[in-house]
Amino acid sequence: MAELAGKTALVTGAGVGIGRAIAIKLASEGARVLVVDFNEETAEQAAKDIANAGGKAEAFVADVSDEARVASMVQSAIDHWGSLDIACNSAAVSRGSGPIHTFEKAVFDQTLDLCLTNTFLCMKYEIEAMLTQDTGGSIVNISSNASLRGQPYYTAYA
Repeated sequence: MAELAGKTALVTGAGVGIGRAIAIKLASEGARVLVVDFNEETAEQAAKDIANAGGKAEAFVADVSDEARVASMVQSAIDHWGSLDIACNSAAVSRGSGPIHTFEKAVFDQTLDLCLTNTFLCMKYEIEAMLTQDTGGSIVNISSNASLRGQPYYTAYA
């Protein structure tokens, strides 16, 4: 029996890269996975690949820096499968790089929204959902190694 059979997971940034690999692994362990990405095509393809491998997945398109979409994302997982047991917040996008004195504030703010605020918003709604369940849940937040050591010209991202 798969270790995560009967569990519901959502993974942000699951259309590509690390998020996609996490979604596939969770599904291979029996979890039903909400594949979340802001790119509809990659979200749909990841969900299709999971289904073709025998797993259960649904695609959900969201910019997870948008609070209304985050609330809808969590509700979608619950509506599809009745619970939210696992959340992996993997989505992040850097919108710019360069010397800090040349950075435009709008680009800096957007990078923070896409790399920091998004995780806060996801946790806000994921925790709220998990607290209503007798079984609780697990949340994993993915961060870049850029947060552990400086990288030239990536001030906002790091």
